[in-house]
Amino acid sequence: GIGFLVMTTWFTLQVFERIQEMVRILDRHSVARQELLVENIQMERLSKLDPLTQLYNRQALADYLARVIEVCQHHALDLHLAVVDVDDFKQINDSFGHDVGDLVLKGVAELMRQQLPTDHFVARYGGEEFVVLGIGIPFHTFYEQMERLRVQVSAQPLTARPVTVSIGIHTHVPGETAAQLFRYADQNLYWSKGQGKNQVRTSWDGDPQRPDDPPQAPALT
Repeated sequence: GIGFLVMTTWFTLQVFERIQEMVRILDRHSVARQELLVENIQMERLSKLDPLTQLYNRQALADYLARVIEVCQHHALDLHLAVVDVDDFKQINDSFGHDVGDLVLKGVAELMRQQLPTDHFVARYGGEEFVVLGIGIPFHTFYEQMERLRVQVSAQPLTARPVTVSIGIHTHVPGETAAQLFRYADQNLYWSKGQGKNQVRTSWDGDPQRPDDPPQAPALT
């Protein structure tokens, strides 16, 4: 009678409270999982960014370049790679200090964000060297973009004396690896440096001639 009803009611309340507690636990676990997921996404993003310039880092470049070569070859899209190097950067550090050197790097990175199309992939390769990838645009368009970037950098008062960049460009040829693509552009950068700096050199300038198989192509990882 009444005792059974009381016991049944008590038992029902206990089950209900237990269910509520389980729901609260599951909710906490769900929130925790969501927070962990967001944190993992943020950590993954941070792992791909250079902390000084907030551009993509070298590892992100390596991961992206390997994939983008496959896509561009499959869809017959042009792929251009530019290596951008701050001229006489050691002298900047020696003359003004490393804090100013860091400001120069951040200033160049910000100009790249402002001047280059948002669909370009821009990374800090290391030190004072940056890499830009242009996809699906004519060579002359990419060249003009790099030339405008060079002019803009030299016009900015980043230090007490003008800062310039040298740039080497290479357009991917079917069959070239990521390392070869970078190597050809990097060679053009060094030719740019050797010809007086503050200029853009490409594989199609006639001199230097594009080598058939550059030895010891640097790895991107």
